[in-house]
Amino acid sequence: MPHPATAFAFNQETRKLFVGTESGSITEFVISNDSNRLTQLKDYSGHNKRITALHFALECEWLLSCSRDKTFRWYCSESGRLLGSFTLSAWITALQFDFPSKCAFVGDFSGAISVLRLSESGHQLVTTIRGHASSIRSLAWDSKRQQLFSGGFDSTVVVWDIGGKEGIAYELQAHTGKVTSLHYAASTQQLFSAGEDGIVAIWNMDIKRNETPSWVESDNCQQCNKPFFWNFRMMFDTKTLGQRQHHCRNCGKAVCEACSPNRLTIPLMGFETAVRVCSICYALLKDKDRPSHAVLINVLHAVMRYGLRVIVQHCIIRNNRYM
Repeated sequence: MPHPATAFAFNQETRKLFVGTESGSITEFVISNDSNRLTQLKDYSGHNKRITALHFALECEWLLSCSRDKTFRWYCSESGRLLGSFTLSAWITALQFDFPSKCAFVGDFSGAISVLRLSESGHQLVTTIRGHASSIRSLAWDSKRQQLFSGGFDSTVVVWDIGGKEGIAYELQAHTGKVTSLHYAASTQQLFSAGEDGIVAIWNMDIKRNETPSWVESDNCQQCNKPFFWNFRMMFDTKTLGQRQHHCRNCGKAVCEACSPNRLTIPLMGFETAVRVCSICYALLKDKDRPSHAVLINVLHAVMRYGLRVIVQHCIIRNNRYM
């Protein structure tokens, strides 16, 4: 190929391979049954910068693509005809598609996820959701429970309950670096996440986790009432130094360092590593049984991208061990 490959989509049933390149071109191949021959079928044009993600939907014969040129496009894979496009204000970095609803989930470099309902004649922007502090790097989709998983540069995985239509979202925290890849195994209801920190996390998704609390903003610590450093009037009146504001991950209250010196895990909120909690929540939680609902494997090197084969989908977690 004249340009480096940057994205792939492969369908086992048809043995079709779609390859996106650094230049924005997309080429469709078919792989022979013995895997010794690659035959080029057609090219798809329209993008002019790096292809960042591809998805082939066999049920409707659509090829979906996104690029650093800030456009998302979908094509008829039978004819190669462009069916529609959608332009964002930032690089598009991740893509997922739900065939029954014809909804595409498009993540971008600003941290937003656009939900689009597609047709052969156009599209409808359903909503835009935000939960990451920085770029979306990877998306995964649970078609049965209608849940979307997003991994970002902020080291966080967010679970979005799209099917519940109540706006529920919660975080999964185990990584200390960018989350680079997500895969969902429907047969075992497990989410696999990997990141630049060299951690592969296997999350049990068959349990009900609690929604992450919203962070409360306050001018004073909500436990000791000391002023935060921007509350000049109270600092002057009480002749005290201003404190830095922190937040308890369990209750969401604004607290100072002295009122949140402790860290612990909260697995039912998705916090598999120790996080900041206020003194009140620490006293409530420290003696409670808090079993882990994930397995963390250190592969010692940064993971940029990985695939999940069917044979891996039959792994299970028993007694917090990977089997």
